[in-house]
Amino acid sequence: MRGLRSYRAACTIDFRDRGLVAIVGDTGAGKSSILEAITYVLYNATTWDQRAVGQLLSDGAQSMSVELEFQARDQVWSVHRALHRAAGRPSTHRLRCLSDPAAGEYDGEAAVNAQVERLLGMSYRAYLAAVVLPQGRFQTLLQETPARRTGILEGIFRLTDLRGVQAAARDLGGRAGVAIGMLVTRREALLPDPAGTARTLAAELESLRGRESALVALQAEAARTREVVLETTRRADALRGHASLVAGPDGPVAPRLADLVPLAAAVRAELADGTAREEEARRREKAAADAAAAAAEVGESVEHLVAAAELLAGVRRTLADLEADLHSAEHEQAQLDAAAAALTEAEAALPDLEARSLAARQAAGDATGELERQRELGLRVREALRSAREASDARDVAAAQERQRRQALPALEEEVAGCGRAAREAERELHDRRRELEEAQRRDAAAHAAEGLRSGDPCPVCGRPLTEAFEPPPAGALGPLQQALGDADAELGRRRAAETAAVSRLDEGERRLAEAVSRHEAAEQVARERLGALRLVAPAADLGAGDRALLGPIDERGRELAAIADGLAQAAEQARDRLRDVRAGVEAARGEHERRTTRLEGERSRIREQRARTAERLRALPRGLAAPEAARAADLDDVIAAAGSRLDAATRQRQELDGLRAEVARLATVRAGLQRRLQDQVESPRGLAMRRALELRLRVDDGLRALGRAAVEAAPTGAAIEVEVSWAMELDRQAAELLRHLEDAIGAGERAAAAATAELERRLTESGLANAEGLEEELRGVSRQIGRVQSAMEAAEVQIPRAADLDSRIASGVEVRDSLLELARLVGDSQFVGHVIERLQRQLLIVASQILGSMSGGAYGFAANFEIVDRLTNQPRPTRTLSGGETFLASLALALALVEIAARSGTQLDALFLDEGFGSLDASALDDALSALELQASAGRLVAVVSHVRAVAERIETVLEVTRTAAGSQAEWRGATERELMLAEELESRLLA
Repeated sequence: MRGLRSYRAACTIDFRDRGLVAIVGDTGAGKSSILEAITYVLYNATTWDQRAVGQLLSDGAQSMSVELEFQARDQVWSVHRALHRAAGRPSTHRLRCLSDPAAGEYDGEAAVNAQVERLLGMSYRAYLAAVVLPQGRFQTLLQETPARRTGILEGIFRLTDLRGVQAAARDLGGRAGVAIGMLVTRREALLPDPAGTARTLAAELESLRGRESALVALQAEAARTREVVLETTRRADALRGHASLVAGPDGPVAPRLADLVPLAAAVRAELADGTAREEEARRREKAAADAAAAAAEVGESVEHLVAAAELLAGVRRTLADLEADLHSAEHEQAQLDAAAAALTEAEAALPDLEARSLAARQAAGDATGELERQRELGLRVREALRSAREASDARDVAAAQERQRRQALPALEEEVAGCGRAAREAERELHDRRRELEEAQRRDAAAHAAEGLRSGDPCPVCGRPLTEAFEPPPAGALGPLQQALGDADAELGRRRAAETAAVSRLDEGERRLAEAVSRHEAAEQVARERLGALRLVAPAADLGAGDRALLGPIDERGRELAAIADGLAQAAEQARDRLRDVRAGVEAARGEHERRTTRLEGERSRIREQRARTAERLRALPRGLAAPEAARAADLDDVIAAAGSRLDAATRQRQELDGLRAEVARLATVRAGLQRRLQDQVESPRGLAMRRALELRLRVDDGLRALGRAAVEAAPTGAAIEVEVSWAMELDRQAAELLRHLEDAIGAGERAAAAATAELERRLTESGLANAEGLEEELRGVSRQIGRVQSAMEAAEVQIPRAADLDSRIASGVEVRDSLLELARLVGDSQFVGHVIERLQRQLLIVASQILGSMSGGAYGFAANFEIVDRLTNQPRPTRTLSGGETFLASLALALALVEIAARSGTQLDALFLDEGFGSLDASALDDALSALELQASAGRLVAVVSHVRAVAERIETVLEVTRTAAGSQAEWRGATERELMLAEELESRLLA
C-alpha cells in the first residue's frame, strides 16, 4: 500500500504462514489503517462507509494504491485498486488470477466488485461482521436488527444461492412456457387430423384423373386435325411469298447488261493507246537516271558539287582566321613572361609578414584566456554566494515552522485529554441510565404480569387463586427512561467521535512536527554544505558582509584584464589585416597568371586542332578538285573556280531528268483516269446488274425447289459481258414460267385448307364442344383441380409426422414447465427460507454459546433471539445491557462461531481481524479470549489482533509493529528478541511516566 492515510511511502506486509498475530504500535501509528487498506482493496469501501474511500488518501499525496494477494476457492488472486486526487485521472480497479491465468482478468469497479463478492461468498456487511471487526463496531452482528442480521447471515451461509436457484427455475420455467407457446402456435397451424384428410383427398384425386384422361384423348385428335389445316395454310403462304419475290419490283435483268456492251469497247481502246505512250516515256526517264547515278558514283552529282563549293569557301575563311589567331597568341606569351617575374618578387616578402601576425595573435590569446578565467571566478563566486544565501533563508523558514508546530502540540494534547474525559463521563452516564431502565423494567414486569387480574383469578406464576386482598401493582413509566437511555447513548457516540477527531488532529500535529523537524535538519545541512562550497572559491567569504565587499576586487581585476586584452587584440587585428591584404594580392596575381597561361595553351591547342580538321575536310573533296593539305587561304582560289564550272553542267543534266519524270507522271494520271472511267461506267453497273441477276436466280431456285423442280443453270464465271447477257435472257424466261406454276399451286392449297377446317369443326360439334378453345378451358379446369387436390393431399401427408412430434413435445414441455414453476414456488416460500435461517442461526448460537461460555467461565451463553443468557439465573437479557468487556466477548464468540458454521456450509473464512476491544477485559477474560483465538489459529486460520494492550503482545508470539516515521508509517515483523526488547522498553516508559 502507498498513499493511504499515514502510509505515505510504500509498505508491504506478508501474512503468509501466519497464525495468531498481534498488530501493535502507538496510538495513531496506523494499525487500523491496515484493515482499512484490506477493506478498500476488496470492496472499494471503508469500514465506516461503503463509498467514502477518498477519506483514506494521505494528506499531500496525489495518489493512493493498494494491491492484495489472497487465496479463495483454491486459487490465488491479485486485486489492485488506485485512487488519484486529480479529477481528470480515472481510478484503477483490476483483478486477476495468479495461479490460473485462464481464469480470466477483470477491469472496472463494477466487474471487480462483483467477482470479489462471488469469490469471497459474502457481501460488504457480511464481511464486516465475519472477517473484519473494526474499532468501535465489532458488535455489529450482535446488536443488528433481526432483518439486517438475517441478510448478513444469508450472505455468509450462501443462502443467497437459493434465490439464484429460484430465479433460475423461474427463468427456465418462463422460457419453457414461451417454447410451449411457440410449439402450440406451430401445432395450430397444422390440420386437426392430417391422416383422415389425406385419405379423403386421395379418393377425389382418382375421380379427377379419369376425367382428365378422356379430355386429353379428345385434345390430341383435335390437335392432329388442326395441324393438317395449319400445314396446308403455311404451304400456300410460302408459295405466295416465292411468287412475290420472283416478280420483284425491278423487272427483267438482261436489258441492263445489253446496254453496257458498246461503251465497254470504246473505253478499252482509249486505255490501250495511253498505256503505250506511258511505257515510251518511262524508257527515256530510265536512261537519264542512269547517267545521273554514274556522275554521283564519282562524286560529281549536283549535291556533291554544291557541298564541295561550300566546303572550299568555309575552309578558306577558317584558314584566314587561324593565321590571325596565331599572331595574337605570340603577343600574349610575351606579356605572361613579364607578369611571372613580378609575382616571384611579391611572394618573397610574405614570410616576414606571417611571423609578425602570429606573434601578435599569441599575445592577444594569452590576455583573453586570463580575462576568461577571471570572469569564470566571478560567476562561481556569485552563484555560490546566491546559493548559500538561499540555503540560509530556507533554514530560517524551516526553524520558524518547527517552532510554530511545536508550540501548537500542547493544545492538541490537552484537547485529546479533555475529549477522553468527556467520553468517560458519557460512558458513566450511559451506564447509570441503563441501570435505572433495568430496575424500572423489573418493576414493570410484575405490573404487566398482573395486569387485568382480580381476586380469585389464577396466579400467572404459581397458578394458585389470588386472595381477596389482591391489588395489582401500579405500572411504571418506561418511556422517559428509554428516552434518557437513547439520549445518553447518542451523547456517548458524539463524544467518542469528538475524541477520535481530536486524536486524529493530534496525530496530524505530531506528523507535521516530525516533518518540520526533518525539513529543519535537512535545511541546516544544506546551508552548511553551500557555505563550504562558497569558501572554496572565496576563502574570506562571510554571509554577514555585503556582496560588494566580496565581489568588488574580483570585478576590478576583471576590468584591468579586459583593457589589456582589448589593446593586444587591436594590434593583432592590424597585423592580420596587413598580412591578409598582401597575401590576397599575391593570390590574385598568381590566379590571373595561371588563368592567362591556361587560356593561351587552350588557344594554341585550338589552332592546331582547327588546322587538322581543315586538312581532313580538304581530303574529302572529289578527285577532280584536290588541294594541298598544308595550303594557305590564297592557295584555294583556283580550286573554287573549277568546282563552280562543274556544278553548272551537273545542274543542267538534273533539270532534263526532272522533265522526263513529270511527263511519266502525267501519262500515268491519264491512264488511271481511263481505268476509273471503265470501272465507274462499265464494271460497276455490270456488277450491279449481275448481283441482281444472281439474286433473281436464288429466288427462282427457291420457287422451283418449293414446286419440286430442277434449279436454273449457274451464272458463267470470268466470261465476257456478251456471254453474261445471253445467260440473263434465259434467266428472265424461266422466271416468267415459274410465276405461272406458283399461282396454280397457291389456288390448290387454299382449297385444301378450307376442306380441312370444315372437317375439324364437324368433329368438335360431334364431341359436344362449341370450339377448340372450350376443350382447352375444360382441360385446364380439370388440371387445376387435380393440382389443388394433389397439393392438399401431399401437405396433409407431410403434416402427419410433424403433428405427432409437436403433440409429444408439447406434452413433455408442459410437464417440465410445471415442475420448474413448482420448484420456484417451493424455493421462494418464505417459510422454507425462514426454516433454513432458523436452523442455521440455532447452530450458530449453539456454537457461539459454547465459545462464550468458555471465555466467560461458564457465566454467559446465547438465547435463541441473540440475547444473552445469564446461566446463574437462566434469564435472557438484551445485548445492550452488557458492559463493554462483555459485549466484546459476545461479539468475538459470534465471529468465531461464524467461522466454524461457515466452514461447515462450504464457505471458507480463513482470516479474522479484530481491531481493539481487549482494553475492556480483565486479566481472566483476556486470557480466555486469547485462548479461543489461539485455538482458531491452530486450525490453520489467520487471526490478527490490533491492540495497544501490553498483555496482548506478551501473550502472542508473532508481532507486527507499526511505527510512525518522518516518511510515514511502516509495519515490520518482530522476532522473539525484538519482541522482548519492545515490551521491556514499553514497561520502562510506563514506570518512568
